[in-house]
Amino acid sequence: MTRVPKSAIPLYTFDHGLTYTSLDYSDLEISSGETITATFTVTNIGDRDGADVPQLYLIQAAALW
Repeated sequence: MTRVPKSAIPLYTFDHGLTYTSLDYSDLEISSGETITATFTVTNIGDRDGADVPQLYLIQAAALW
């Protein structure tokens, strides 16, 4: 488990925005090389239509120390 300094903790939790449906995030895959690529699935599991703008934040592990 990696310790995260308080300065790196977001002010709001993921999916803090207003929505009238329920969304599920799954199948996260991360690959690296010259660039970092992240893919995942967003599924609307609620009764209403909805949309989301997922965001993923990365920091260098060495920056933690």
